[in-house]
Amino acid sequence: MIKTRSITILAMLISAGLQLDAPLWGAESSEVFHAHARVLEIISPTTLKVHLLTNKRTLTVRLQGLSPPGGPRGSFPSASGSPSRTNSVSAAALEFIKATIDGKVVELWTRKGGRWDDKNRLLACVRVRNFLDETIDVNGELLRRGLCTVSRDYLHSTFARFKLLEEDAKRARRGMWNAPDAGKISEVEKRSGNAHDR
Repeated sequence: MIKTRSITILAMLISAGLQLDAPLWGAESSEVFHAHARVLEIISPTTLKVHLLTNKRTLTVRLQGLSPPGGPRGSFPSASGSPSRTNSVSAAALEFIKATIDGKVVELWTRKGGRWDDKNRLLACVRVRNFLDETIDVNGELLRRGLCTVSRDYLHSTFARFKLLEEDAKRARRGMWNAPDAGKISEVEKRSGNAHDR
């Protein structure tokens, strides 16, 4: 009931055109705490190498529910598909993720079922404490800033919340959504049927 009410209030705020600068996250009811880990390497804006603090294992983590700038097939959410613009958004996403979590201890939250992808990477929502001791949902913040898009390749409980954050970034024209043609589906994507797989 509370979750439904929160989503309704959030939708009303977004439709009213209010910018959402406050964190919108907390653990979803279908997410469970997995482990504390130190980030060893940022492989891409959505892929990390971490060292688990509990059992001293090193593993690769993919940020659940996100597609990196340029998408899984190198597409970009604009009709022009400008490689230079894709690279600048990728660079901004990489800069944000490095500044936020590189070398830091983070919390990994996973789904109750289906925690691994086909490349044996842990699918997780990553949370970190900032200098004010506030929790930052890294996955949600990448979407809110317009630095990633919502992925549909692995079903995830955060899909509805993530779509709201992505839509807010589009409306506010943040990150990749700051171009005149951002969000338009190219003719090639329409014909290939990949318009919804970004």
